[in-house]
Amino acid sequence: MEKQKGRGFKMFRRFFKKGKKVSYFIRNYEEGYVPCTSCREKHALASLTPLRLEKCSRCGNHNFVPLLIDRYWITNPLGGGGMGSVYKGYDREDPSIAVAVKLLPGDKEQEEQAVNALHREVDIAHAVGDHPSLAGGIKQGKVNDQNYAIMEFVHGERLDHVIEKKNRLSIDEVLRIGLDLLDADWYLYKHGYLYRDLKPQNIILTEQEKKAVLFDYGLCVLIEEAHNQEGDVCAGSPHFLPPERLQGRREDAYSEIYSLGMVMYYMLTGSTFFSADEAQKLANKHIAPLRIPMKGKLKGYPSEIVELLSKMTQKEEANRPQSFEEAQEAIQQAKEQLLGDQTS
Repeated sequence: MEKQKGRGFKMFRRFFKKGKKVSYFIRNYEEGYVPCTSCREKHALASLTPLRLEKCSRCGNHNFVPLLIDRYWITNPLGGGGMGSVYKGYDREDPSIAVAVKLLPGDKEQEEQAVNALHREVDIAHAVGDHPSLAGGIKQGKVNDQNYAIMEFVHGERLDHVIEKKNRLSIDEVLRIGLDLLDADWYLYKHGYLYRDLKPQNIILTEQEKKAVLFDYGLCVLIEEAHNQEGDVCAGSPHFLPPERLQGRREDAYSEIYSLGMVMYYMLTGSTFFSADEAQKLANKHIAPLRIPMKGKLKGYPSEIVELLSKMTQKEEANRPQSFEEAQEAIQQAKEQLLGDQTS
């Protein structure tokens, strides 16, 4: 897809914000046209390349070309990576319903492993059921040689984008969000899965209550699979993955707790614990025999938060909380102590 994001792209996103103008555009798509978001000139959909920005012949504005997947019109990109591109879509019969649609990149379409992983995301969401801090699954399938997974669209803002704007969050916010994420992770665990991809890019803070919601189950596996790693299985963000994954060892609740501790540090300070740019150098820092202690990174912060994050991010898994329940108690205790200090 063309990467140009000029004035027209910003206008398009404004038109679709909070459902404004959605019905107008969906109606035109159904009739076979793509209206320009600037001058409203209509262009024949059949003559345009889907999922690209195309220039308006009248005003020069660039407009995103939609694609119909199942019963949903894909209307704009949300992000993505090597495992798939994510788009926002709307139900053609009820445009008030928004969804998130993940599509495999072209070079992955023929890889059975990639296709299975994509479809498994929806299967996992269905298997675990509803939870307020987990994005729900809708359906998965294949149409016109394009594999897709359709998930619930969570209205809010990605955590990394929030941090970019605010620089950092308050201790109270960090602990509250940490408890949300822990509860979601624990819920998956109770249903037999380990999430394995805790990072700011996979977390949405909802618009109204600012609740943290996890999405993207691309690295989520059955607990038995996490217990039987073979070799160096280093999938995941190098800033947040646990040391044991780098060494191809067994992962369990304590691995999620490590990643959560690193995410909480990021929320608290506005930066990652390790700052190396190259993945291998970064990975080596997680497993280094000697590394800067948490208290050295959090000078000036209350001892309760320093001790909590130090415990959660110990290099040796035996030194961390061993269960989600133990981690929850530790976070709750720190929260009560700190709120007590603030109100005394």
